[in-house]
Amino acid sequence: MTSPHSASQDPPSQDPTSGPDASGPAEETLAGTVVVVGLGVLGASVARSLGLRNPGRVVMGVEPDPLTGARALEAGVVARVDPSGDAVLGDASVVVFAAPLSALPAFLAGPAAALPAGALVTDVVGLNGPVLTRAEKAGLAHQWVSGAPVIVTPHTGFGASSSNLLEGVEMRLSAAPEATPALRARAEGFWTSVGTTPVWMEARDHDTLAAWSVLLPQLVSNALAGALHAAGVPPAALSPQARAMVELAATRPDRWSELLEAAAPATGTGLTSVNRAMNVVADLLARRHVDRIVEFMDRTHGWASDGEGDVA
Repeated sequence: MTSPHSASQDPPSQDPTSGPDASGPAEETLAGTVVVVGLGVLGASVARSLGLRNPGRVVMGVEPDPLTGARALEAGVVARVDPSGDAVLGDASVVVFAAPLSALPAFLAGPAAALPAGALVTDVVGLNGPVLTRAEKAGLAHQWVSGAPVIVTPHTGFGASSSNLLEGVEMRLSAAPEATPALRARAEGFWTSVGTTPVWMEARDHDTLAAWSVLLPQLVSNALAGALHAAGVPPAALSPQARAMVELAATRPDRWSELLEAAAPATGTGLTSVNRAMNVVADLLARRHVDRIVEFMDRTHGWASDGEGDVA
């Protein structure tokens, strides 16, 4: 298993059809208790989806914020909330870690000690390599399947959660060699029961892909928003299509800091590539070589239209 710090710097190839169980996802039993650690937008959405799609399943929450915990109980999203997890993790069949990556060391050093030996542990942190590395150090690699939903939510917190937020969303799963085919099948079945579409990837490949396909667009959107703001262009002046280009800039910056730090090498390579392309376009424009800019635009148009164009 690897972390983004050791990931390849080029955009990786992927095989979405590959996986540890060629027979497909196992049917996830509805009898076991699910414990969701962190009732923010993703954790609460997992709990809401389970309540809608699997109403017979017991869902409990671990949430240190008493207001959020009270709201989750009042809304019927969870049957019980524990601020530390010590009182509920021992009953878990499945644990979903939906807290920030920075909260993982404390979870592994404390509450995780109460995990049953047969529990499946999974997460929605967003970078699979760092999670699996920490799980291995804690002796939980044989129980952990890391998951990254391919979604960027404009808002955070319990109030932004919904039962259909993850419906049809691709869930990129990674596991260490210690994870058995049976555990992987359970993970795939669980995330299917939540409504996502599981896809298996090596952690190394996933985290490099996430740097290029999630973190890089986020930073480019921020850069564009910054340039427009500096030029005195208000958001209302943008066309709907241009507004879509800067929508990512509206997401809260604090949610990105630890992911950017973990995936800095690959994300930095992406930024260098974008910067190089923009410098070339600026130089061509300064020399009025508009025909060559149009050629570049035509190549990128082909990629954006069908994913097959060559933009080299």
